[in-house]
Amino acid sequence: MSSEFGHAPGARVFFAVLVLSASLALGCATSFAPSFAQKAEGAAAQPSEAEEQRNPHRGSNLEQSLREVRTLSAETPAEVASERFSEAAVAIDAITDIEEARAARLHLARSFDLFSSRLEAAGRPSFAWGPFARAALEALEHLLSDPRQSDPTATSWAHGYRAGLLSRLGEDEAAVRENDAALLDALAAGNPALTARWSAQRGRSLLKADHPERALAAFRSARAALGAVGLEASTSERLSLAREILFPLADLLLRTEGEDQARLHEVQRSLEEIRLAEVAEFFGDACLADRPSRRLESIPGTVVLYPIVFPDRLELIIGKADRLYRRTVQDGIEDPFEWLRRLRLSLQDPTRLRYRGPAARFYDWLIRPLGDLRPDEGETLVLVPTLEWMGLPIAALWNEREERFLIEEMAVAITPGLELRSPSPIAVDRARLLAVGLTTEVEGFARLPNVDLEIDSISEAFSGRRLVGERYTTAALEEAFASGEFDIVHVASHGVFDDRSDGGFLVTSDGRLGIQELADVIRTTRFDPDTRLELLVLSACETAVSSPRAAFGLAGVAIRSGAGSAIGSLWRVSDRATSSLFRRFYRELNREGVSRAEALRRAQRALREAPSSTHPFFWSPFILINDWL
Repeated sequence: MSSEFGHAPGARVFFAVLVLSASLALGCATSFAPSFAQKAEGAAAQPSEAEEQRNPHRGSNLEQSLREVRTLSAETPAEVASERFSEAAVAIDAITDIEEARAARLHLARSFDLFSSRLEAAGRPSFAWGPFARAALEALEHLLSDPRQSDPTATSWAHGYRAGLLSRLGEDEAAVRENDAALLDALAAGNPALTARWSAQRGRSLLKADHPERALAAFRSARAALGAVGLEASTSERLSLAREILFPLADLLLRTEGEDQARLHEVQRSLEEIRLAEVAEFFGDACLADRPSRRLESIPGTVVLYPIVFPDRLELIIGKADRLYRRTVQDGIEDPFEWLRRLRLSLQDPTRLRYRGPAARFYDWLIRPLGDLRPDEGETLVLVPTLEWMGLPIAALWNEREERFLIEEMAVAITPGLELRSPSPIAVDRARLLAVGLTTEVEGFARLPNVDLEIDSISEAFSGRRLVGERYTTAALEEAFASGEFDIVHVASHGVFDDRSDGGFLVTSDGRLGIQELADVIRTTRFDPDTRLELLVLSACETAVSSPRAAFGLAGVAIRSGAGSAIGSLWRVSDRATSSLFRRFYRELNREGVSRAEALRRAQRALREAPSSTHPFFWSPFILINDWL
């Protein structure tokens, strides 16, 4: 049986014309036309049942063709691109199922659109990419004109894609009309993800047409729809939508002068929602994003700093004493993510001072604009970064005017901005410690010779239990965590955090414990306030210097596990320096009135003052995540 939709009168010729017209722009129609005509003609004869049985891979051939056209790059030769589109069109023409044929044609139209976008982004002239955009428009119109097309989800996609294409082609009024049609169909389908997507696209079109207030309303509608997106959407889709909606929303809200508190709180909520989506996407667990956020600026003794990077400026949202403020940095802003990469790489050489240039830039971007909002004596600066900034060694920021590091001026901590239980100091008089350490070589990981000294020293500050050497097994560690009897867990062992949540691990004497498994074991105690883990220290772990996402793994352990806070290292430093820093950290933490952030600051400053470890390579990679009190 032939496909009623796939072989509607003129459908095959229609797609032949689309591909041919697009290929003309690239100067290849002469060589391409005969081959496409032959293929289109050959597709007219539908395979018999026996032929279908002899060719069981028709479906896989179609999937391959669709994958190939979706991944065409701007460097693809013209003849190859046109040939791939023709093969996909012919394969679609042979589909016997109406719904499958519609979905495939929508996929093909979107591939025309993406290919034209890549050509445009590569700087090709409009006569090169325009025909492919027009081919996409006509393909979508062909879908919408089919009288049997009644699925509102499919028509919403078609109208939405057409709206984006028309906007690219400069037909703004037509784009808004198509977008409104896409929204109506998305609402009819009861699809909040599509409603959010097209509301955001409408906002971009209105912004392009210089209607900022209407654009703001559209982005707010998109945000409301995003809140209704359920678990049917993947975590990566939710994150993509969150960034697509909430960054432009924050940008629009901050285009007005002044410090309107309602608008600043709306910006803060938008940033929090992005952070939640980043956490959920990193772990592939949408439930992690299902938490309300706290107003961190209302916590006494705390100055909260949200940096937001826009293409034309850096915005700082600052929370202090139950009020939000803003500072805008426009001078000297160059790609801050590139400068972060340079900073971290320059800090890897403890014999040179190359880090000072990048470290001074970050100080001037983040700290100097605070002015009179800087933390007072005894207060803590809490940075709430995006995922890409989690790897900032904030202690090493360099005050070029005063020739001193940030850690010499104030205590600092980092939080991804998620809901925290009410921050409170550790009850050190009754806190129990689980201290574990690797003292032998395992799976190519060298022994840590100073671990015994490190464990002995911290055990003097807090009572508890030790798992060292061969006793430090995966099973023993899991059992100790599951008991819920410890407030502080110190792990002196090799470990790695990378840019995937399922790729990090801790080394035990008998193998490895995955970071996700570690977090899940700790999480078993998170709902009981009497057994909740207060502090998790991973003293010998490291993150990949080249990956901006890798540092998020450390924060992720604290987030997923529900631990009050975590301390870890952005890169591997000497065993001796690490041991020295944590011996001092626990001595300071055991003093009355000393917070976690202040204890770490004092330990870092003491290490910096030692003749053999003055360079920030040794002391700046250690960061405190979440509860800083």
